[in-house]
Amino acid sequence: MPDSMEKGPEEALRRILDFPTEYYTVLDISKDSSTLQIKRAYKKLALILHPDKNPSSKAEEAFKVVSKAYSVLVEENARRNYDLYGAGREATGLQSDPRMSRSRFHFVSFLPFLIILFCILFQCFFEETNDYPDFRYSPSGEFTAERFTEGHHVRYFVTPSIEHWLHSQDIENIQKYEKFIEFKHHHLSDIHQNLMKPYSTWGDSNLQPKPMNPNKLLTF
Repeated sequence: MPDSMEKGPEEALRRILDFPTEYYTVLDISKDSSTLQIKRAYKKLALILHPDKNPSSKAEEAFKVVSKAYSVLVEENARRNYDLYGAGREATGLQSDPRMSRSRFHFVSFLPFLIILFCILFQCFFEETNDYPDFRYSPSGEFTAERFTEGHHVRYFVTPSIEHWLHSQDIENIQKYEKFIEFKHHHLSDIHQNLMKPYSTWGDSNLQPKPMNPNKLLTF
């Protein structure tokens, strides 16, 4: 292993400041050096580069680089991550892998579309797997008869024929029908609110939909 003290302070300063992120070069050691060799190399450089012992104006900067290189290479996990990802990523490792960062970016970019797709599939599922009469949340076509659910006062519209049918039903069947309307409205509203929020706020417990058990929504 080369001896930095034999090369002299000026050569050590030049090498360190020319390659500040090449930690093995900074300490003048090989990549297969043991922890003991790393400690010895650091002590040798500290003796000639410490600002109290070296009058050079560049000594303090070089000493900081040496200290940084030593703190990374002497710690097993940080050294492993440095060997894999380079300087500046030794603390986070895989999380700083550019490929993973790009993957997260693409996922977040498509997240709103995935949520909208889920919303559409959710709506289609309930429209094809329940026996409830059709309805709308806003007037359209024949759906002009305005109604409000009894529980949460959700506004919805039905056709005149469905309105007539509802008048012929007992209170229990109407309550089941309106619970389904409220359940569907609740999830559609939460999806819309989350889409309007910045990405950084997604996952906040205050934005999560309140639990509602669809198993309680019995068909008639």
